[in-house]
Amino acid sequence: MKVKKQVSVFLVFMLFAPEIIRESLINQQDEQAALIENAELEDRSELLEAS
Repeated sequence: MKVKKQVSVFLVFMLFAPEIIRESLINQQDEQAALIENAELEDRSELLEAS
């Protein structure tokens, strides 16, 4: 009975694993884009302050 439960849990995990991986990759890309955007905004504000 324990083996059936373990197999069931594994199959459910494998069903949702691709979506979880996809979401984590999207989140990483969003974080990187936000960091780049913040750096660009800081550069622009420094240029405005200097002029």
